[in-house]
Amino acid sequence: MTTSKRSARAVQVPLRPLYTIAELAKLVQVTRHTMVRLLRAHHVAFLRSGRALYVPLCEIEEKMQPSWKSTCTSGEARRPGSL
Repeated sequence: MTTSKRSARAVQVPLRPLYTIAELAKLVQVTRHTMVRLLRAHHVAFLRSGRALYVPLCEIEEKMQPSWKSTCTSGEARRPGSL
C-alpha cells in the first residue's frame, strides 16, 4: 500500500476502556516513544500488564481532552457517508 493510500484511509476510533501505547501511536501517526513522551508530558497514568503499557480512556479524556476530541472528530469526518 502506498503512502497516499494509507493517508486517505478513514481512521476509526473504537471506544474502549483501555488502549495500548502502540494503538494510540498508530492512531495519531507517531512512534511509540513519541506517544509515551506526549502522554507523560500531560501526566497521563499508565497501567502495566507484563510488558504492555495501557492507557485508560478516562485518563485520555480528562488530561488530553482537546487532542482526543480532535482525533475522534477527524476520524468521524473522514468516514465514508458522514457529513
